[in-house]
Amino acid sequence: QAVSRFRGGGRRRVALPIPRNEAVSPSRRRAAAAADARAFGPAATSMSTLEHDCGVARRADCNPGRRTRAVALDSPNDPFALPTAYAPAPLRSARAFVVLGSYLPWGIFAVLLTLFTFALAHVPVVVWLMTAFAVDAVLVGTWPPKGGDAGYRTRDRKDWLPLFMGLFALGAGVFCGSLNADFVEPWVRVKYLQRHTDVLPSSSPLLYADSGVLRFAPGSKVDVDAASGYLAWPHTYCAAPIRGPDSAGGSEKSAPVAAAMANGSSLGFFAVGTDCCDSRGGFACGDASDADALSGLRFDGARSADGDTTTMDFYLRAARMAAAANGEAAAQTPVLLLWTKDPEAMANSSWYTALGLYFGLLVASLLFLVASRRIMQRYGSMRGPGAGGG
Repeated sequence: QAVSRFRGGGRRRVALPIPRNEAVSPSRRRAAAAADARAFGPAATSMSTLEHDCGVARRADCNPGRRTRAVALDSPNDPFALPTAYAPAPLRSARAFVVLGSYLPWGIFAVLLTLFTFALAHVPVVVWLMTAFAVDAVLVGTWPPKGGDAGYRTRDRKDWLPLFMGLFALGAGVFCGSLNADFVEPWVRVKYLQRHTDVLPSSSPLLYADSGVLRFAPGSKVDVDAASGYLAWPHTYCAAPIRGPDSAGGSEKSAPVAAAMANGSSLGFFAVGTDCCDSRGGFACGDASDADALSGLRFDGARSADGDTTTMDFYLRAARMAAAANGEAAAQTPVLLLWTKDPEAMANSSWYTALGLYFGLLVASLLFLVASRRIMQRYGSMRGPGAGGG
């Protein structure tokens, strides 16, 4: 082995042979260090001592604790020492942390709320397809990388915040949008479905399967005394049969009603409501107490995010109970109605309620966006040097 020395600013090169296992005397080491200091400055002192002790090749038998030149020496002037303030790079920049944890969830919530409110009744397949895309965007876009190699730090709990915010926004968008779709439903039925007039309660309900609004023949009424309530905590689901002008309610049955029962005819139209009746009788839902009310807005049960039909089943059970309590039978698929004097006014009221709720939720989501952005900026700045990069 040989150590190359440059003396006099590189004017000539002197090779000093040093045997592999030969010990270097202290006086010779000091002389070489002093020569290097005069030629190259203080940094050469550590370099000179290192080369005299271990040689250029840094043999393994030199010092077990210093196998490579990347290991820092005890000297503050070690030219191979790494910076003491070195920290691994973050998994994501602070800007990406804010975008994925604040703006992306807000966008997903706004889009889902809009789709469920205004498009679920028209193109439900498109709405649920967009929901599936939103789930994919949240899982793929915000799932934190594992890290721990190539100079990056390992994943910790703060890196899961964007994923949590995305899932929260996804669930809130579906829930609030489905709730708002229930308010839009009456307006959709009045505007887009068929309107039938002079309907006889003794008619088959299958004739009005495409109905949105039914106006019954004069003299028709809701038999409030024949109502029944089905209790499913915390609500009571009420149903009362609609009878024609030639029938009597309750226990007083007219000859046409008795004849219909003898022929096996069934009740096909019921007025329904929630928490507006007793277990037997006392029906006060909608405009049932108004003698001038002759119309009904078709009702198919509250819409739910998972397609649950439990609410509709409760109303059907109440209708069958009301029919059975009076010795009658309900049709297999009866028409359930929200009894009202003015269906258009009810539909418009539901529409404006849905619009108010829609814009209120958007304003609330904007406030949430501002708060979540501050939180993401705070945690993004705590994730180590270099986190503020783009």
